[in-house]
Amino acid sequence: MQVFGDEQLAREVMAFLQEWDNAVARLEIQDIVQLCRPDIRLVDVSMEVKGVEAYQALWQQYRAFIPEGIRIERQDLNIHVTSDLAVVDGYVRVSYAVIEPIFQLGWCRVSMCLSKQQGKWQLLHQHTSVPVQLETRKMRRIKSVSLSIYLKRFK
Repeated sequence: MQVFGDEQLAREVMAFLQEWDNAVARLEIQDIVQLCRPDIRLVDVSMEVKGVEAYQALWQQYRAFIPEGIRIERQDLNIHVTSDLAVVDGYVRVSYAVIEPIFQLGWCRVSMCLSKQQGKWQLLHQHTSVPVQLETRKMRRIKSVSLSIYLKRFK
């Protein structure tokens, strides 16, 4: 993990990520939504979701397809943090205990923007994508890219 900014604030962000991952692993949608800002945005190649109600509806839709016993793994994290804004990028993988011996899901790239208001970090923006090499159509790992340029806008 690389930290760009204050170490204590980065520890707060890591605590938020642990809380987030635990809520997702338990599939507690209300807990997930409580960790989001009302104006949250989720952006993916196939969709864009705006607002906490639409985000909650998306989780409700997918909940039926997610088995119990999931685990969230992260690696190669970069945390860029200021007093009220954090950008996290790296890789994430969801492991399903029931299918892990048979099939492992690949790693996805993830970026999350967190906003801190009244002493509490909340998710403001999320993007997850599967790294695919277009020429071969095979998944590949892509090194995380530093996002410090985005934080400069908010200083």
